[in-house]
Amino acid sequence: MADDFQFDPELNYDEATLEQQRQIEKDIADAQPLISDRIGLDQVIKEYTAGEDQVFVRKIEEMKSTYKCVRKTRADGNCFFRAYGYACFENFLTDKADYKRFHEVCDKTKDDLITLGFPQFTIEDFHTNFMEAVTKLETIDQEELISMFNDQGLSDYLVVYL
Repeated sequence: MADDFQFDPELNYDEATLEQQRQIEKDIADAQPLISDRIGLDQVIKEYTAGEDQVFVRKIEEMKSTYKCVRKTRADGNCFFRAYGYACFENFLTDKADYKRFHEVCDKTKDDLITLGFPQFTIEDFHTNFMEAVTKLETIDQEELISMFNDQGLSDYLVVYL
């Protein structure tokens, strides 16, 4: 294959590489949501069994004693924070005492961050969007929460502020 390569001095290889990377990212985004619907653990086991990864299969089997299902997150570099944020927000839909404490703490964080030297303009923008999403937790349901976290722009704002 390497022998077939012909250098083209007219081609911008950096731009071609970046375009290929953008296309790969788009294909992944089109194929996998940022936060998936609930997936049964048996389905997850099938994915790892196909790859004959018995270590993961064994661990998933152990998880079945505690959990019925999972949600997948797109591996985009923010997946841990997105999963953590989603899990917290999902909990707040039903645990109103935790929600109230979280809302009160988050409401004060803007001033704390500005005092610590973060740029006010930037912090205000992220804080406003974050608090709007937090406040929506009083009135939205599970489906709307999934939609909120699968909106790339909003979801990224939430992850950044976390």
